Amino acid sequence: VAANVGERDKLRLMAFGSRDSFALVLPDGENPYVQGNLDLVSEFHRVQFTWSRKISDSVDQDVNLAISPTHFGVGLGNLFKFDLTGTQFLGRAEWRARLSPRVRLIGGLDYQQFPGTFSYVGPRPVAESEQGMRTPSADQNIQSGYDFNTIYPGFYLESDMNFDPLRIVISTRSDYYSDTQEWS
Repeated sequence: VAANVGERDKLRLMAFGSRDSFALVLPDGENPYVQGNLDLVSEFHRVQFTWSRKISDSVDQDVNLAISPTHFGVGLGNLFKFDLTGTQFLGRAEWRARLSPRVRLIGGLDYQQFPGTFSYVGPRPVAESEQGMRTPSADQNIQSGYDFNTIYPGFYLESDMNFDPLRIVISTRSDYYSDTQEWS
Protein backbone atom coordinates (compact mmCIF):
# COMPACT_ATOMS: atom_id res chain seq x y z
CA VAL A 1 0.00 0.00 0.00
CA ALA A 2 1.46 3.38 -1.01
CA ALA A 3 0.09 6.88 -0.69
CA ASN A 4 1.26 10.40 -1.50
CA VAL A 5 0.75 12.73 1.45
CA GLY A 6 0.93 16.28 0.20
CA GLU A 7 3.44 17.29 -2.45
CA ARG A 8 6.59 16.25 -0.61
CA ASP A 9 5.83 12.99 1.22
CA LYS A 10 5.17 9.43 0.14
CA LEU A 11 4.32 6.62 2.55
CA ARG A 12 4.46 2.90 1.82
CA LEU A 13 3.53 -0.12 3.91
CA MET A 14 4.55 -3.54 2.68
CA ALA A 15 4.25 -7.04 4.16
CA PHE A 16 5.83 -10.20 2.83
CA GLY A 17 7.24 -13.46 4.08
CA SER A 18 8.39 -16.93 3.31
CA ARG A 19 8.19 -20.36 4.90
CA ASP A 20 10.19 -23.21 3.45
CA SER A 21 10.32 -26.65 4.96
CA PHE A 22 11.90 -29.90 3.95
CA ALA A 23 11.42 -33.30 5.57
CA LEU A 24 12.97 -36.61 4.68
CA VAL A 25 11.49 -39.59 6.50
CA LEU A 26 13.94 -42.46 6.77
CA PRO A 27 12.44 -45.91 7.36
CA ASP A 28 13.27 -47.95 10.44
CA GLY A 29 15.92 -50.49 9.53
CA GLU A 30 18.79 -52.46 10.88
CA ASN A 31 21.01 -49.43 11.50
CA PRO A 32 19.53 -47.28 14.31
CA TYR A 33 21.66 -44.30 13.19
CA VAL A 34 20.04 -44.15 9.74
CA GLN A 35 16.40 -43.75 10.68
CA GLY A 36 14.04 -41.03 11.83
CA ASN A 37 13.40 -37.69 10.14
CA LEU A 38 15.63 -35.08 8.57
CA ASP A 39 13.86 -31.72 9.01
CA LEU A 40 14.74 -28.25 7.78
CA VAL A 41 12.63 -25.12 8.34
CA SER A 42 13.40 -21.56 7.27
CA GLU A 43 10.76 -18.92 7.93
CA PHE A 44 10.45 -15.15 8.13
CA HIS A 45 7.68 -12.57 7.88
CA ARG A 46 8.36 -8.88 7.46
CA VAL A 47 6.35 -5.70 7.77
CA GLN A 48 8.14 -2.68 6.33
CA PHE A 49 7.24 1.00 6.51
CA THR A 50 8.89 3.55 4.19
CA TRP A 51 8.64 7.34 4.36
CA SER A 52 10.13 9.28 1.45
CA ARG A 53 10.29 13.07 1.71
CA LYS A 54 11.50 15.74 -0.68
CA ILE A 55 13.04 18.14 1.83
CA SER A 56 13.95 20.68 -0.86
CA ASP A 57 14.57 20.81 -4.60
CA SER A 58 18.05 19.37 -4.00
CA VAL A 59 17.62 17.20 -0.86
CA ASP A 60 15.69 13.92 -0.51
CA GLN A 61 15.19 11.70 2.51
CA ASP A 62 14.15 8.03 2.87
CA VAL A 63 13.37 6.35 6.19
CA ASN A 64 12.71 2.59 6.31
CA LEU A 65 11.60 0.66 9.39
CA ALA A 66 10.87 -3.06 9.47
CA ILE A 67 10.07 -5.83 11.91
CA SER A 68 10.68 -9.44 10.96
CA PRO A 69 9.93 -12.54 13.07
CA THR A 70 12.43 -15.21 11.97
CA HIS A 71 12.87 -18.95 12.58
CA PHE A 72 15.44 -21.44 11.34
CA GLY A 73 15.62 -25.06 12.43
CA VAL A 74 17.40 -28.28 11.49
CA GLY A 75 16.81 -31.70 12.99
CA LEU A 76 17.91 -35.29 12.44
CA GLY A 77 15.62 -37.74 14.23
CA ASN A 78 16.34 -37.81 17.95
CA LEU A 79 20.10 -37.33 17.41
CA PHE A 80 20.31 -33.64 16.56
CA LYS A 81 18.13 -30.50 16.80
CA PHE A 82 19.18 -26.89 16.17
CA ASP A 83 16.74 -23.96 16.51
CA LEU A 84 17.19 -20.22 16.04
CA THR A 85 14.17 -18.02 16.73
CA GLY A 86 13.84 -14.28 17.15
CA THR A 87 12.57 -11.00 15.79
CA GLN A 88 14.70 -8.70 13.67
CA PHE A 89 14.26 -4.93 13.93
CA LEU A 90 15.65 -3.09 10.92
CA GLY A 91 16.02 0.61 10.19
CA ARG A 92 17.66 2.78 7.59
CA ALA A 93 17.65 6.54 7.08
CA GLU A 94 19.30 8.08 4.02
CA TRP A 95 19.69 11.65 2.82
CA ARG A 96 20.72 12.57 -0.73
CA ALA A 97 21.82 16.12 -1.57
CA ARG A 98 22.51 17.40 -5.09
CA LEU A 99 25.40 19.83 -4.52
CA SER A 100 25.73 20.71 -8.21
CA PRO A 101 24.51 19.22 -11.52
CA ARG A 102 27.54 16.87 -11.42
CA VAL A 103 28.03 16.17 -7.68
CA ARG A 104 25.75 14.40 -5.24
CA LEU A 105 26.36 13.67 -1.54
CA ILE A 106 24.68 10.68 0.14
CA GLY A 107 24.72 9.91 3.86
CA GLY A 108 22.87 7.44 5.97
CA LEU A 109 22.41 5.38 9.09
CA ASP A 110 21.64 1.66 9.33
CA TYR A 111 20.40 -0.26 12.36
CA GLN A 112 19.78 -3.96 12.81
CA GLN A 113 18.86 -5.64 16.07
CA PHE A 114 18.11 -9.33 16.47
CA PRO A 115 17.03 -10.51 19.92
CA GLY A 116 16.37 -14.23 19.93
CA THR A 117 16.96 -17.69 21.27
CA PHE A 118 19.35 -20.39 20.13
CA SER A 119 18.93 -24.00 21.23
CA TYR A 120 20.81 -27.19 20.51
CA VAL A 121 20.15 -30.83 21.38
CA GLY A 122 22.71 -33.28 20.07
CA PRO A 123 26.05 -34.95 20.51
CA ARG A 124 28.62 -33.31 22.73
CA PRO A 125 31.40 -31.74 20.66
CA VAL A 126 34.53 -33.91 20.57
CA ALA A 127 37.82 -32.26 21.49
CA GLU A 128 40.65 -32.59 18.99
CA SER A 129 42.83 -34.34 21.55
CA GLU A 130 40.33 -37.20 22.03
CA GLN A 131 41.44 -40.37 20.26
CA GLY A 132 39.24 -42.87 18.46
CA MET A 133 35.97 -42.73 16.60
CA ARG A 134 32.75 -42.02 18.48
CA THR A 135 29.38 -43.17 17.28
CA PRO A 136 26.58 -40.66 17.99
CA SER A 137 23.92 -41.81 20.41
CA ALA A 138 20.75 -40.04 21.56
CA ASP A 139 21.51 -41.36 25.06
CA GLN A 140 24.58 -39.12 25.19
CA ASN A 141 22.92 -35.96 23.84
CA ILE A 142 23.42 -32.64 25.55
CA GLN A 143 21.03 -29.70 25.67
CA SER A 144 22.36 -26.21 25.27
CA GLY A 145 20.85 -22.85 24.51
CA TYR A 146 20.99 -19.20 25.25
CA ASP A 147 19.25 -15.92 24.60
CA PHE A 148 21.08 -13.38 22.48
CA ASN A 149 20.62 -9.80 21.35
CA THR A 150 22.85 -8.73 18.46
CA ILE A 151 22.96 -5.06 17.52
CA TYR A 152 24.56 -3.80 14.32
CA PRO A 153 24.50 -0.01 13.83
CA GLY A 154 26.28 1.54 10.89
CA PHE A 155 26.73 4.78 9.03
CA TYR A 156 27.98 5.71 5.58
CA LEU A 157 28.90 8.74 3.49
CA GLU A 158 29.32 8.78 -0.26
CA SER A 159 30.04 11.35 -2.94
CA ASP A 160 28.90 10.59 -6.48
CA MET A 161 30.57 12.74 -9.15
CA ASN A 162 29.45 12.43 -12.76
CA PHE A 163 31.82 13.76 -15.43
CA ASP A 164 30.26 11.99 -18.40
CA PRO A 165 31.51 9.50 -19.55
CA LEU A 166 33.54 9.21 -16.30
CA ARG A 167 31.76 8.65 -12.98
CA ILE A 168 33.70 8.77 -9.69
CA VAL A 169 32.32 7.45 -6.42
CA ILE A 170 34.13 8.05 -3.13
CA SER A 171 32.63 6.45 -0.06
CA THR A 172 33.22 5.33 3.49
CA ARG A 173 31.23 3.07 5.79
CA SER A 174 31.58 1.98 9.39
CA ASP A 175 29.67 -0.81 11.17
CA TYR A 176 29.65 -2.06 14.76
CA TYR A 177 29.06 -5.73 15.63
CA SER A 178 27.87 -6.20 19.21
CA ASP A 179 28.54 -9.95 19.24
CA THR A 180 32.27 -9.43 18.58
CA GLN A 181 32.37 -5.86 20.01
CA GLU A 182 34.30 -4.62 16.99
CA TRP A 183 33.99 -1.87 14.39
CA SER A 184 34.75 -2.37 10.73
